[in-house]
Amino acid sequence: MITPYLARRLQRWEAAGLIDGTTREKILAWETEHGRGWATRGLLALGALILGVGLISLVAANWERIPPGLKLGADFLLLTVLAGAILRARPDGGARETLIFLFQLVCLASIGLIAQIYHLSGAPWRALALWSVIMLPVTLFARSSAPWSAWSSGLLAALGLWLNETAGGLSSTSLLLNGWLLAEGALLLHLLGLRLDHRPMAAAFGIWALALGLALTFGIDLLLHDGRKLPRLVPWLPVGYLLSLAVLALAAGRRLLRPGGLLILTLLLVMVGGVVTVLALDTNPPLLGSHRHGLAGALFSIGVLGLGLALSGLQGWRGPFRVFLVFLGLRIYGIYLEAFGGLAATGAGLVISGLVLIAVVLLMRRIQARFGRRS
Repeated sequence: MITPYLARRLQRWEAAGLIDGTTREKILAWETEHGRGWATRGLLALGALILGVGLISLVAANWERIPPGLKLGADFLLLTVLAGAILRARPDGGARETLIFLFQLVCLASIGLIAQIYHLSGAPWRALALWSVIMLPVTLFARSSAPWSAWSSGLLAALGLWLNETAGGLSSTSLLLNGWLLAEGALLLHLLGLRLDHRPMAAAFGIWALALGLALTFGIDLLLHDGRKLPRLVPWLPVGYLLSLAVLALAAGRRLLRPGGLLILTLLLVMVGGVVTVLALDTNPPLLGSHRHGLAGALFSIGVLGLGLALSGLQGWRGPFRVFLVFLGLRIYGIYLEAFGGLAATGAGLVISGLVLIAVVLLMRRIQARFGRRS
């Protein structure tokens, strides 16, 4: 499928003399023939999901009448058929990715089936952890993001539920612990995918790192605003520090980031780790009088979002750049609204800030153009 963006880029390249008309037509023809995979895979995955839910519904309607042996036999037969189909499918076809995704779902259902038949009990994270270990070899065959998204979701859910259990149940401590450690873990696996040149793995964990990082940022913002302390988080501080060091070591080992990116990532991790330490140790440094907590939360979120915006822009990550930009704008608007207490004063402050920002950007572009480095 030819996207308008690709068509515009090819036209610009041809106008600049980078490619000729024949090359542009060849690229368009190749993309037309091979560029439909993402839509096909998405629809096939949706069809597989609907088929699986339908089969589960049919079985559930007559569940009590089916003997346990027949249940297990049918389940293992289905797994065998799916495994054989995966091995026989074309490595570069969308059918194989759909079969892998369906095999993952059936395997997870099989764990629940065995637990029900033999009356096994345990924490949900144990089943998800077992499923993640079993599914890793199968997921390694996948070349698209859907199976890797499913596997990464199961793995992070297992870790999150385990951390929630060790933190003593659902609380602000467990939520902050989950967000901090899981965001760092997802970022570590994202960088590992980049280092191994495994794009589906990098994409799946990259999305999770972004989502968990944003949730952690605004969660800390609220905690700072309320002035809470989280003493039960103290034993996990060394684990968070070790994960941060592992992320930085992996990013620096193969130069996965552009010059300056490692410094920004270091500042980001130090900033988050430092504030988490403050919340865990309850140091509560005095910040500008009685409004210190609200101001600290606002400064933290703007700092993190600003660093994320800078890192995304430096690396050329368009999607994360837009996400950080939107949330940064919303947080700034929230600060103005809280500070001025009315829409009129807030609007005036935002107009002035917007004009200043536009002027700064235009000035930067003129400076870059003067030195031959237009961004």
